[in-house]
Amino acid sequence: ALEVAGRLGLASEALSLPSARVEPIAFTVSLGVAAWPETAVTTAAQLLHAADQALYRATAAGRHRAESSTGPGRSAAARAPGPGG
Repeated sequence: ALEVAGRLGLASEALSLPSARVEPIAFTVSLGVAAWPETAVTTAAQLLHAADQALYRATAAGRHRAESSTGPGRSAAARAPGPGG
């Protein structure tokens, strides 16, 4: 799940919003992910809460990050796929 979140973050880097300004508006994303059974929960509500907590950590750690409920995350750029992948 964290790998997919990182890919989403990388894809968002290529997007921009047109504006009346000279340059388009760029944006970043922060993502929190949780996966079952890796996250020790018993209900969907607990899994959603774990993802929400990971999102708070990603936001606190800086722009353009993905965090996992099961461990530390990284900036999306650090999760760039290698050759062929």
